[in-house]
Amino acid sequence: MEERNQGGWALVVERTQGGCALVVERTRFLREKLVSLLGRAGWQVEGTAREGGAALELARRYRPDLVVLDLVLPDMPGTELIRAIKAELPGCRVVVCSALVQSRWVKAAVEAGADDFVIKPVDEARFLAAVEGDLARPPAPQRQALDEGA
Repeated sequence: MEERNQGGWALVVERTQGGCALVVERTRFLREKLVSLLGRAGWQVEGTAREGGAALELARRYRPDLVVLDLVLPDMPGTELIRAIKAELPGCRVVVCSALVQSRWVKAAVEAGADDFVIKPVDEARFLAAVEGDLARPPAPQRQALDEGA
């Protein structure tokens, strides 16, 4: 069951070994790529909804362990969604996938509560490491963007 629109997308993904993830991405190609990557890592798509507001409703309903989102959403800033999710689900891991790589955007995402930041175009190994929390610190490009904003 998939709803199509010109705005953002929220996909509820359930991990086959337990746990749940939510993917919020407005472009179909990247949304499908992220879902495919998560599927290969043991996650299963459970359902779909659209935009940040719908993603927040799904987060409240499914209480995911992981949220993957873009900073640019049609109905709210990604940083607002991060804050709302972290306020309601403080243990939820939030990974941002964005082309907004200027230090102010990376810093804003981290300050809002993002646990990791993956630059678009998405590198598969980097994305999966970020999702699983295998990196104590972002690799050089992300770290440099953070350091420049400090």
